[in-house]
This record gives sequence, C-alpha cells and structure tokens, in this order.
Amino acid sequence: QGSLFLRDRNDMMRSLLLFVTYAPMIMSSSAPQPSRISSSEPKFIKRHLQGIANRAFDRVDRDGDNKIEFDEAYETMLRVYIEINRNAVVDAPSRSSFMVVFCNADVSRTNYLTRD
Repeated sequence: QGSLFLRDRNDMMRSLLLFVTYAPMIMSSSAPQPSRISSSEPKFIKRHLQGIANRAFDRVDRDGDNKIEFDEAYETMLRVYIEINRNAVVDAPSRSSFMVVFCNADVSRTNYLTRD
C-alpha cells in the first residue's frame, strides 16, 4: 500500500511540473503554433493541462471547499519539497516568502485561490 501512495505523490509531482512548465505557453492565446502540430492538438493539450490543473487543485484543496487557502498551499509546497529532497537538497521557501507568491497568485485579493 505504501508504494501506491508513493506512486500517487510522484504522479502529482510530475503533473504539477508539467503544468507549471507548459501551461503558460499553451494557455496563452498568443503562443506560437508550429505548423507541424494539427489544429486539434493544441485543444487536446489544453484540455489535458486543464485536467492536470483540476487534479492538482483537488489534491491541494484538502477540506474540499473549492478554495485553496494559504495553509493548504504552503503545506502542499512543503510536501513537494520533501519529495524533491529525496533526490537533491533544495531549501524550501520560508513561510513569509511563500506568502508573497501566494498573494501574487491571489489576484482577486480574497485570501484564497479558486479554479478561475
């Protein structure tokens, strides 16, 4: 059972890394569209990334209220750093520096993040 849990956490990390890496480019309406990619592929990729984002959101939203509060986000970030540190020593951001990141993401200034 432990390996299933570990596999799920690794899947979540891979999904988050993929999303963070490719989402801004794919979601951007001004992203260049290489001619070798068919017109349906960007839509498929966008749907796939939205699915990844929704699964990641659901995992971070531990109380299921469809909002990610700071504590949920910070705890998840710490868990990700624990996993990263299994392979390389990387210091996690402090609570105060992560608060800056969270506040920048909270464009509606509601003290929580939503799927929008």
